Amino acid sequence: MPKPEDYKYSSYNYYAEGKKDDLLTEDMFYKDLDKNQQSSQKAYREIIVNEVISESYLKPVWGSDYQRYHEIRKAKYHL
Repeated sequence: MPKPEDYKYSSYNYYAEGKKDDLLTEDMFYKDLDKNQQSSQKAYREIIVNEVISESYLKPVWGSDYQRYHEIRKAKYHL
């Protein structure tokens, strides 16, 4: 089963692992997850695994048409 960190077009590695990503515009609420970067990363991983991923397995498609359209445009711009 694929893991979030294996998907190269995901922001997961930036938020959960602190890896640099020039395509990403940081979410304004990310810094409010906890006091320091390591604990924010841990909180993010818990949110993703416990809430987002488990809920999304019930959906047939990830993201809305609007989100997919803009993600494709952003990737093409930077390539």
